[in-house]
Amino acid sequence: MSPTPEIFRPPAGAAPSPAPQVTELLGGLLHLAYAERPTHGIVTVATGFTPESAQTRAELRASALHSLYTLTTHPPTTPPPPRPP
Repeated sequence: MSPTPEIFRPPAGAAPSPAPQVTELLGGLLHLAYAERPTHGIVTVATGFTPESAQTRAELRASALHSLYTLTTHPPTTPPPPRPP
């Protein structure tokens, strides 16, 4: 798995979670974070060794799901190019 960046920048059109939620597990060894995109009802949960990494992972997953949902509900309006013979 690739490393998670420490700074989260949401893509255009995807609002970040209004209230980030992070909790400790195993006496602070792990952290569990939650992120949501209320416009599409997307909720994600992720773990990390620091609160920031857990929250970043949850936000990235929520943004990715938001992007996939947008792609599947709003297909491109232009037809695909013709295939060569």
